Amino acid sequence: MAFGQALYERFRQPIYEFTKFAIVGIAGVLITNAAVAFNYYLLGLGHDKLAVFVALSLGIAVATGFRFWSYRQFVWGAKRHT
Repeated sequence: MAFGQALYERFRQPIYEFTKFAIVGIAGVLITNAAVAFNYYLLGLGHDKLAVFVALSLGIAVATGFRFWSYRQFVWGAKRHT
């Protein structure tokens, strides 16, 4: 077996898990930003500090729940069939 192939086989699973980890993390950031954007653009409450705080807090809470579920479901709990 060539060195490159052996290296690929050794790091294939960690690279695959890191890729899924990064995608789920980015999705969590997008959820948080969507909550703030919804508050600012659709509700028009961008200058109300309490509304911004509540929107950001809810966005973080929803994103954290999504990340927790997704990491368990797709990243760490999923077994890849090869």
